[in-house]
Amino acid sequence: MGAGVNWDLTILSDPSLLPQLAKTAREGGGFRKISTVSTLEELMTFDAADWSSTLLVSFCTGVIVPASILDALQGRAINIHPASKDFPGRDPHHFACYNGTEEYGATAHLMTPRVDAGTILREKLCPVGPDVTPGELRQLGEKCGQDLYQCVVTEWPKTGNLEPAANLKWAGRKSTRRDFVELCRIHPLMDEREVEKRIRATRSEGYTNLRMDVGGRTFALSEVDEHAGQASEAWVDFTEDSYRGMIRAALSRGYEFSSYRDRSEGPHVLWRHDIDYSLHRSLRLSQIETEEGVKATYFVGLRLPFYNTLEKESVNILKEIVSGGHDIGLHFDAGFYDIEWTAADLNARVSVEKQIVEDNVGVELKAVSFHDPTAGNMMAFDAPEIGGLVNAYGAPLKESYEYCSDSNGHWRHKRILDVIESGEGRNLQILTHPGWWLPEAMPPRQRIERAVMGRARAVMAQYDAHLEKSGRQNIAD
Repeated sequence: MGAGVNWDLTILSDPSLLPQLAKTAREGGGFRKISTVSTLEELMTFDAADWSSTLLVSFCTGVIVPASILDALQGRAINIHPASKDFPGRDPHHFACYNGTEEYGATAHLMTPRVDAGTILREKLCPVGPDVTPGELRQLGEKCGQDLYQCVVTEWPKTGNLEPAANLKWAGRKSTRRDFVELCRIHPLMDEREVEKRIRATRSEGYTNLRMDVGGRTFALSEVDEHAGQASEAWVDFTEDSYRGMIRAALSRGYEFSSYRDRSEGPHVLWRHDIDYSLHRSLRLSQIETEEGVKATYFVGLRLPFYNTLEKESVNILKEIVSGGHDIGLHFDAGFYDIEWTAADLNARVSVEKQIVEDNVGVELKAVSFHDPTAGNMMAFDAPEIGGLVNAYGAPLKESYEYCSDSNGHWRHKRILDVIESGEGRNLQILTHPGWWLPEAMPPRQRIERAVMGRARAVMAQYDAHLEKSGRQNIAD
């Protein structure tokens, strides 16, 4: 059958769309009879004879047309999929948003028993911007779908056929309900970029799609600014901008940034970092210092639980810090050793750790600082040098330098900026811990959580990458 046949049209769609779809078909004037249905039950009321001269068009509906009806239609069943051919399956607008598509639209294709698998007849695409939302993509898909629908109901009565468009094939993996549920899952080991992608891609007005699995239970998530109204004067200025401001304040007061081995004769500052939590934050602060034309000393620990100095990435970070003009020191954790310290024991242990770091990292250490110096009475060991390194807590430095620290990530005593701007100390020893200084302010414990989770994500990424490189299955559920 083809041209000259009196065709009937059956439209399968959402009830809210059926009136306009029927009106569009009537305005074309090419169909003898137009029927509208919205459910499988309504479809099943038709018998085989009803389909003999009927075109079935499905538009933006989740109803699956049974194979028996498709057989009776003999290829006269067309689905308008409200997405481009790259996104077959369910919830395509969410996956298109997640994948950062640059164009989107709709696809008209012949129906088969398998969803979104039939021959593609037409496709309409429109460019989209990088900030497009799932809701906007859905609206665009429906709009392009309406244009394709009008094309179908206009052309079909003329010939009783639509020739497939050349070179149009389904692409991409067909998404399922399970895929969307997985897309909505957030877990603590996801990096921030992935979390933001999923938040953006799963937004849907009137629905809370995001979920988190904790302790064998699944919780719905809502977007809340957890820091709103929390900012405390004790930690609100622990930001990269404030950090840069402290450096500029020291420069404006005439302080020269000096090293422990080569201290200036004039007013100067020994700008020191004890790396307790994060090498990545250390690298970022070193970059800020290099941009400002100053140098600092980074004290790295060999036995701290938050990072491994001997890992390849850690070694590369420390070398990059040195390449920026900065020095490296040893952050010695006396609490690791279960001994009563003597000067001889301390010299020996520091010397051993110094050699391990220098041999494995390939950088020369200049000074030593104690991790948690008040524990174990380490402040009593105030010789100018220990284990061949300048002692940051040595008597000459304690006696001749004004000291200020950011310990615990909030201002318990004097602010570093206040000490600098007061000008009271001719020479300063400023201690910061890089893990405290972030792009945006947040409470101290959350800063540590950020460092811990960042490392955990990196470890999991290495695991995933190893399996992929080895061609092995990565079983998550």
